[in-house]
Amino acid sequence: MAELITSTENASSEDAVVFKMIGHACVLATYKNQSFLFDPWFGGPNDETTFTGYPSFARLSETEAEQLVGIHVSHIHFDHMGRDDIRSFRSDLPVFIGKYSRKDFFHVIKSCGREVIVEADPGVTHRTAGHFSITVFPKSPEDGTYDSSCVLSVGGMNFYFANDCIHFDTSYSLIRSQFGQIHGAFAGYAVANPAVWSTDLSVCESLATKITVDEFAHSRQTAGWSHVSKVCALLAPKWAVPYASSYRFLNPDLAPLNRLFGVDEQIYNIELNDVLPVVLKHGDRIDGASGRKNGLETVRKAFGRDLTSPVVPEQFLYREKHSQNLSKEEWPILIEMLAALFLQVFTRQSKVWTTSMKIETVFFDENCRHSLYFEFDGQQTRQKSRVELPASESWADVTMEMPGSIAKMVATGKKSLFDAYYLFSQRVVWRRLKYGQMNFLKWV
Repeated sequence: MAELITSTENASSEDAVVFKMIGHACVLATYKNQSFLFDPWFGGPNDETTFTGYPSFARLSETEAEQLVGIHVSHIHFDHMGRDDIRSFRSDLPVFIGKYSRKDFFHVIKSCGREVIVEADPGVTHRTAGHFSITVFPKSPEDGTYDSSCVLSVGGMNFYFANDCIHFDTSYSLIRSQFGQIHGAFAGYAVANPAVWSTDLSVCESLATKITVDEFAHSRQTAGWSHVSKVCALLAPKWAVPYASSYRFLNPDLAPLNRLFGVDEQIYNIELNDVLPVVLKHGDRIDGASGRKNGLETVRKAFGRDLTSPVVPEQFLYREKHSQNLSKEEWPILIEMLAALFLQVFTRQSKVWTTSMKIETVFFDENCRHSLYFEFDGQQTRQKSRVELPASESWADVTMEMPGSIAKMVATGKKSLFDAYYLFSQRVVWRRLKYGQMNFLKWV
């Protein structure tokens, strides 16, 4: 188990570069009474209506907010860019983003009341009004998520922020060559994309080797930590903090998978050579020069935590939201509403599909099971009736399952489809899978 040894040095000195973990990928850098913020998302109210649900995020103090001289937003996903959170800052606070061919990202930031938006050319260093300089490295000028990493330079030191961005190996080598010493790195290991983790390939006909959800989860976890190890090897920072993986499943049936991600202490088990691993909980602070956390000296030791222990407290798991039965009178109206909603979604997303697709959506409770059928022929999506289908139950390429109680919340607007498939991570079972069909995962 990692231990901490008390140090007499204080990481909050005015002349020290101090990083405060707000939560997920939201980090505050402070130096000489000025601050710079990364990926502002403060988690929202932490209850069953949110994506993370647990743990609670830290907050900026009034003084910290007043000291801000700039913000970097890495990409357009909500867990890195809380629109209401961005709106909470003064309108003239500069926001730095990567420079992309498309301007969707720029316009979204603009719609949040931002007056100063700096579209940073790749690898070009921009000086803020204060002590900070930032260099943005977009994943690609054509990247649809507008993802980027960056280097913050302050106090004669350089710090890398990965966010969710994954570069080619040569890019990390070039970054290190450009800056020389990288003093610290916030290394993203976001392996827990719930759209993937709820995907069941255990019955997929086209796979020679069947893959269960649990096996998929383990492979994703291994890949995520291997990436952290590689980034540390190529950038050679003095210390590294794993972050950007605060996700939690609130579906009780999938909650055991929580032990496989969002467990930052697993960094003690991977090979980092001379890089010091530092685990920051929400609200913790780290001294940029030394890697000391909260004024304490971090000592690396083997990680001994039992990974079968629960990560989400029982009170955050809402089994009743998955098992609530509906009356027979509710079902016909609900199915009609769901048919229109799903057809609209599938039609809107047809442009990103490259292969024909047959979809079954299933809604159920303890007493009944209802299915809707949709077919995409390469040009348009049509709803199919059961009488139009062959007798075989394996007609669909993919079956999406959702409890009736969750479906009712979606149909009535109390939950979005995003909530239903990400927060509760409903099961998506593939019977046949072609490469072009993988675009289907973008539908939500």
